[in-house]
Amino acid sequence: MPNDDDYTLRIDSLSSDFDSKVISHTVGAELKFNEKKYNVTAGTRMRYSMFTQNDLIRNLNYDYNRLNLFPTLRFNYKFDQFRRFTFSYNGSTTQPSISQLQPIQDNSNPLEITIGNPDLKVGYTQKFDLNYFSYKVLSSRAIYSGISFSNSFNSISMNTYIDGLGRTIKQYVNLNGGYNANLWGGINTKILKSDFEGRLNIGGGFSQRPTITNNVNGVTNSQNFTLTPSLNYSKDELMYATIDLGTMFSNSRNSIKSNRNISYFSFIPSASINFYLPYNFEIGTDADYQHIPPVAPYNTSFDRFLWNGYLAYKMLKNKNLEWRASIYDILNQNKGYERNTNDNVNSERYFQTLGRYWMISAIWNFSSGPMANTQSGGPNRPMGRMRGGGHGRR
Repeated sequence: MPNDDDYTLRIDSLSSDFDSKVISHTVGAELKFNEKKYNVTAGTRMRYSMFTQNDLIRNLNYDYNRLNLFPTLRFNYKFDQFRRFTFSYNGSTTQPSISQLQPIQDNSNPLEITIGNPDLKVGYTQKFDLNYFSYKVLSSRAIYSGISFSNSFNSISMNTYIDGLGRTIKQYVNLNGGYNANLWGGINTKILKSDFEGRLNIGGGFSQRPTITNNVNGVTNSQNFTLTPSLNYSKDELMYATIDLGTMFSNSRNSIKSNRNISYFSFIPSASINFYLPYNFEIGTDADYQHIPPVAPYNTSFDRFLWNGYLAYKMLKNKNLEWRASIYDILNQNKGYERNTNDNVNSERYFQTLGRYWMISAIWNFSSGPMANTQSGGPNRPMGRMRGGGHGRR
């Protein structure tokens, strides 16, 4: 008869005892070719992985060896000082984890069981990027655009089904057919000969995510489109102001369940103003508002208003060094929110985020000029925005 105080006795059916070993080696090489107007970089990495796991209780062994290649390619073409085109390609793999191949026994919930899949394959993802940028100095006109596309093979997902005993069984499986695509572009230009500039940014995102539930395969297709017209006013040595009117359309469709189909518009207007004071001082503030409407099955809307401010002092001959005192989320309204839609669950979540805080910082500006000011879609705002996590996520 075992001692009642002895808690070290093992019940094999409820226990796990693994002896695991993982060894990985990576080697890579690149070749770079430079010309006056363009350069090309091509290369690859090779990774050898060895995995060994012994189940000491059930006397089962699982071993695998993998040799993976990660090709890369980058091409940059410079038409002139203010126009350029870039292309890049890279590949990456996702190795199955130990818990996905053979998970540890979890007895916390006997009605929800996760089982491993020793036949999991290595997932592979390839990504393509195209970017174009053009700037005209005399008219202060900038045009920028880009495309990003990635697709996956043997991506690791989870199949959830109900067995004959009413238990929820979860098992990792490989799925194909997933992809993500993003398009963006815009134009920034002065309005006639005034101190005003107009800017228009557009963007779109498309994704397809393969799913499997109760051994039935499906896909969730999501799209979002953004349109943001902006107006800027800039007066040398006096002030800079901008207003953005952001609008987004979100759409999600599931091939299995029509009640998972959701579409709505959200609005994200923002504004900022900065004054350049005597003796190299600067003061500024910015604010943005976000509204996500209620749409079935989400019965409540999400609204958030963020207001930030700062005071700065610039030093040295070219004003490269800046001391700044900032207050973020002055009204302490920052809050997190997300919506998730997939084949069998619609969920929304409110969560805590970083609220009101202040910061003293020293900033060194390494670059200046039109190229630095327009690469991200317009002049650099002296006040960076605080985006605290309120959003709808597909």
